[in-house]
Amino acid sequence: MANKKYYWLRLMSDFFNRREMKKLRKIAGGETYTIIYLKMQLLSITNDGIIVFEKTEKDLAEQLSLELDESVDDINMTLAFLQANGLISEVSSDEILLTEVPSLIGKESASAGRVRKHREQKKTEEKKLEALHCNALVTKCNTEKEIEKEIEIRDRVKDIDNKEKNNIKKESAGAHNKKFVKPTVEEVRTYCQERNNTVDANRFVDYYEANGWKVGRNSMKDWKAAVRTWERREVGGLQSRNLENSTPGSDFEDAIF
Repeated sequence: MANKKYYWLRLMSDFFNRREMKKLRKIAGGETYTIIYLKMQLLSITNDGIIVFEKTEKDLAEQLSLELDESVDDINMTLAFLQANGLISEVSSDEILLTEVPSLIGKESASAGRVRKHREQKKTEEKKLEALHCNALVTKCNTEKEIEKEIEIRDRVKDIDNKEKNNIKKESAGAHNKKFVKPTVEEVRTYCQERNNTVDANRFVDYYEANGWKVGRNSMKDWKAAVRTWERREVGGLQSRNLENSTPGSDFEDAIF
């Protein structure tokens, strides 16, 4: 099977604005002559712009009239104008050349066309794949960034929680390990005045100095709690003189805390 060839004519963008075409279109019947000129160009593209007189008709004008389906008079007027303006030239007694056509011809074999289309399709597919790959990279990058942000936020929250836990532990340890400091008589007296009770500060300090600042068997942790216990005992009607002879026991348990 013969490899077909495809031809096309490139029409310049300024074709109708050129001086020759403007002149041709302004004369009577100019639009028809312009169409005939374009038909002649298309007729010649398979032969590099050459039209051959095949002598099947009386002359070339009649041959073109038959081939282009135009009147002989219009063909003759067109040929005269084209020759006068250098758009055709005689190659021989039987051939004319449309001078501009060779530079305007495009051609391609069927197989070359298939190769070209295949390459164009392949290039299009490659561009699509490249675009998909870029989108995938962007999506992956965005996903990784989101994961990194989540990890960063989680780590920050964890750090804050750990700091708060450490602070609570320190505060708890500090409160638990707070060393008991024996009060002075003046401190006890001042506290008793604040509470407006009748506890004897000197007797209070002497009593606990004598027993090593203990409440029952436990070391005292809060002397103010002990003052409040003495205060309650006095309010309950116990005589302060009997305090020395009594051993505060369970009544003083709240002084531990």
